[in-house]
Amino acid sequence: MPVPTTLQAQLFARHLLELILTSSLAGEEALNPNDFFREWIPKKYGIPYGQKTATWVQGVDRPLTYRQACIREIRLHFPDIKEVTIDKGWGKNFEKCPFYIPPFLGILDKWYRILEVAGNLNP
Repeated sequence: MPVPTTLQAQLFARHLLELILTSSLAGEEALNPNDFFREWIPKKYGIPYGQKTATWVQGVDRPLTYRQACIREIRLHFPDIKEVTIDKGWGKNFEKCPFYIPPFLGILDKWYRILEVAGNLNP
């Protein structure tokens, strides 16, 4: 199974950051990547942050855990990314860190802070 290259991962992360910062998903103000997953997923799916028990969600054909909802949200915007590629990055420590997002998305926080300092978050 092909593993995303660093460039692919950076492009994916950049597109996700743009989505978070510019879309209506973020509401009136931009959310940093961690807050996007911590706040938006529970709001949109009605699944409490970090919940490990699957819950039925309206409009979804199967019950979802918080983790599955995060993966589903990423795939809604990036259908070419395989679920297995996203899930691989969550690792076995998910139970200890339910807010953990794949490692290659970690660079989002750095980019967010650069944009924040530059004053480019809210056009």
